[in-house]
Amino acid sequence: MFEGRSVAAVVVAAGSGTRMGGPVPKQYLEIEGTPILVHAVGALLATSMVDALVVVVAAGSEPEAAALMSRFGPDRVRIVPGGAERQNSVGQALRFLSTNPPDVVLVHDAVRPCVTGECILAVLHAALQYGASTAGVVPKDTLKQVDAEDFVLATPERSRLRLIQTPQGFVFPLLQEAHARAEQDGFLGTDDAVLVERLGKKVKVVEGSYQNIKITTLEDISMAAAFFRGKGKNA
Repeated sequence: MFEGRSVAAVVVAAGSGTRMGGPVPKQYLEIEGTPILVHAVGALLATSMVDALVVVVAAGSEPEAAALMSRFGPDRVRIVPGGAERQNSVGQALRFLSTNPPDVVLVHDAVRPCVTGECILAVLHAALQYGASTAGVVPKDTLKQVDAEDFVLATPERSRLRLIQTPQGFVFPLLQEAHARAEQDGFLGTDDAVLVERLGKKVKVVEGSYQNIKITTLEDISMAAAFFRGKGKNA
């Protein structure tokens, strides 16, 4: 419970992780002896603000995921089979949660294991205040907009741009409506925030963290391992 409101979290772990190039989906790879998925789920549960947590996995991998989640205690984490795309997987989780709908829902990528409690708290606060929120950081590098032949068209001002992360937070009915409209229109978005944007609603961006990386390459695993080693020293 968070400020008297029920909170559910959806952790999206149905991806194949093909960009990593290995036989094991990246969310099941280990960092410092613990699977990436377990790190991500543990960070959300450690806040003590999440009342229900759903992990969406590839169909057929439910037993493996359930075995990993058993370390958090019986029935604390629910496993739901996902769909063909990330958006479909989140939709599956929303349908599961709709039988006992929460006030607020967080959506988090399983491959962002370094998310902090401060970031989760900021997203929750903003979701309650504005209806929709997401973590994000200012780009460190100069960005260029290019044409179809890779010639520069413009150089956007970095201070007005954000690299978007998860978690993203929403009041539950709003995210339900956004997913229903996208399904009706045949629209496939890159994240949940863009589905809400299509409804004409504002999404508040709160400060994320440069440590809240998305595990995509082997180099990312090394960076995340350094984060957890440092966290252990400071504990």
